Amino acid sequence: MIHNRQIPERAVLLPACRVSVICRAALLAVTYEAVFKESLGALEFMLDSSYTIHLLCADDEEIDYERTGTQVRITALRLFKKITVSYSKRQGDNSFRLLPGSIHFPSITPGLKNNAHLFIESDLSFVTNAEKICGEYTIKDLSCLVIADCSAHNERKLNIEISGRSVAVSKPTLSLFERVDLAGELSLFLDFYYSLFKRRLECRIVDIVDLQVNAISCKNLILVDGCMAAKPLVFLYKYLFHEIIHQELGLTTVFVGRGRHWLLESFTEYLQLCYLKNRFGEAFFDRQLQYYKHLFEANIAGTDTTIAEFEPHMDEQTFLALICGKGVLAFNELFQSKNMDMTILKQLIELFDNCGRVVSLDLFIELLEQCTGMELSGFVSEWIGSIDRRE
Repeated sequence: MIHNRQIPERAVLLPACRVSVICRAALLAVTYEAVFKESLGALEFMLDSSYTIHLLCADDEEIDYERTGTQVRITALRLFKKITVSYSKRQGDNSFRLLPGSIHFPSITPGLKNNAHLFIESDLSFVTNAEKICGEYTIKDLSCLVIADCSAHNERKLNIEISGRSVAVSKPTLSLFERVDLAGELSLFLDFYYSLFKRRLECRIVDIVDLQVNAISCKNLILVDGCMAAKPLVFLYKYLFHEIIHQELGLTTVFVGRGRHWLLESFTEYLQLCYLKNRFGEAFFDRQLQYYKHLFEANIAGTDTTIAEFEPHMDEQTFLALICGKGVLAFNELFQSKNMDMTILKQLIELFDNCGRVVSLDLFIELLEQCTGMELSGFVSEWIGSIDRRE
């Protein structure tokens, strides 16, 4: 039972949502409507502080609210079953972007998937990971929605679609990769991918301008900075396979707590390296290991941080040393001396499903010990750092 004036238990409330997102003349305007299964007297949600709230209604009547940073709290004079929030923010000229890292929509039940029906309109061409059915967009988890301005479909330098084992490549992209059979390379990689992951891959790869990073993997959509078009083979063999693996490791299975960046980035990078070893042989693999060793040795000076302690606010030098360098070498150590191979790796990944696809470093080591039959405390102490068993 939900008591009047009390914030309800989050599992009770998975609202039916309708969202309008309109971007014109650099103004991003959003209207969010949520209808609940039960009547409420109070509600809290989070919304990125960059947005200005213009109107907040309960059952179509305007009500007052309290806002502190990202936290918004409403308390109505009577019970309600629907809230409507209208808010906006200015974006740069020729920009229409809702990217990961901000809370773009009221987060009422964080951690729970929230289906939504969407109306999206802009005077700019855009790409989104929402599915368009009969003229209406839908998404299974609103918190995963991504929208980004981009070139028109036939003008994109990178435009690749993967559906299961089918690979479709646009003509401009084929021209960009004229030195290699891109569809063939991706098909070879998908053989490796499906040897580890059982879920069907549905993903588009699209270039956009001024992404700020080389590439980012979002649910069913990989965005690539336009500068990558100038070095297509580097993008293919250094970034693309890595970002596709993130569709499973990072987006389907989520890593949490201390050491999560080792699991998210170093693990993903090592899996890409395992594929490239199959593709190009031992000599290539050994050269890459020397590269990761160099990243570690060239950047470790001046830090006593461990892999388990790394956080994203730390400087790039620490990231290169611990996550890009030592982190990848640590996974190689597991393969070389701890009785780990691709069969065990697949067993490990399958166990992630049994754990609800939320994996901490502590749980990862526990599952790894279960799969290998080995005790790994010595490895953890030498390579990773202490694990907080309370997590």
